[in-house]
Parts: sequence; structure tokens; C-alpha cells
Amino acid sequence: MTVNLKAEFGHSYIVKLEPGSLFERGDELRMFIPCEAGSIRACGRRKLAAITDNDLVAKQLAKLPGVRRFDAETYTFAVDDFDSVAELMEPRCRD
Repeated sequence: MTVNLKAEFGHSYIVKLEPGSLFERGDELRMFIPCEAGSIRACGRRKLAAITDNDLVAKQLAKLPGVRRFDAETYTFAVDDFDSVAELMEPRCRD
């Protein structure tokens, strides 16, 4: 089962859905946390992906332990590493 961003992080961060999606079971892969440097999405069982086109942030993400480069703009990491990735990505907090 994929990480449910709303259940896991919705208390602290804004969680959005791609247009045309509903907050229903099975929509976990369409959820994302908007960030100053891109977005964070679910990408599997207890795994997340940080997506950024900011070269400086990408270089810093690549240096974090537990973070793996998936492609030019995507870095995967465990849910337990969210805080260290969030420091770089700057997710939008709830008011």
C-alpha cells in the first residue's frame, strides 16, 4: 500500500490532489505536497519522492543519506527521512 500523504502529513502540511482527483481510497498516488522547491509525492510502500528542477536543491538532496536519485528531477527516500528532505524542499505548511 502506498503512503497516504493526507493521513501521514496533512496535519502539518498542505496536501493537494492532481486536478480531477477525489480524496478517496486509491488516490494516494495522485496526492502531493507542494513545496517551494517542487513537490513531494508518494512513490511506494513507505517511500516518497522529492521532485525538483532546482539544481542547488537537487545537489543537496543527492548528498543526504538514504536519498536516491531516480532521474534528473526525482529523488526517492523513506518516510522516516521526511524531515531532512523537507528542510531542503520547504513544504507549504498549514496555517
